[in-house]
Amino acid sequence: MSSTNIEQVMPVKLAQALANPLFPALDSALRSGRHIGLDELDNHAFLMDFQEYLEEFLRAL
Repeated sequence: MSSTNIEQVMPVKLAQALANPLFPALDSALRSGRHIGLDELDNHAFLMDFQEYLEEFLRAL
């Protein structure tokens, strides 16, 4: 059985973002046009941490 390095498929930071329990609801909110401000600290911090990877991922869809 051959092993596959996850980084050959997607960046580790993107995999971490997609696996985060905050991602599904946050993704849905953003796709519906909702703004995530500083008043939603957990969601805002998540977006700031993973912004580069999520932007690239969402553009590719």
